[in-house]
Amino acid sequence: YVSDEVMACGVLKKLPEAGYKVPEKISLVSCGNFLSPYATAVSLTTLDIKMEQMVQKALLLLEEIRQGRAGQKRFMFKPELIVRESATSVKGR
Repeated sequence: YVSDEVMACGVLKKLPEAGYKVPEKISLVSCGNFLSPYATAVSLTTLDIKMEQMVQKALLLLEEIRQGRAGQKRFMFKPELIVRESATSVKGR
């Protein structure tokens, strides 16, 4: 697991240099879903943290604060695992 897709791009580049084929010998998962699946030679499996939805809610809250009508609010964003080429299931387990 690599916590950032930009760092994951570097890891995807270096793993084969170290003798690890992705995903044949090692699976790689990242967080964000900001990059195009075509940004790397092996498309990156990622946890979509719904950043766009978070930004939209934050902008609405900022507008409410600006208008003096903000109250305490809580939001839940359900992440989604997007499985692509960089990860495979563990067989036989």
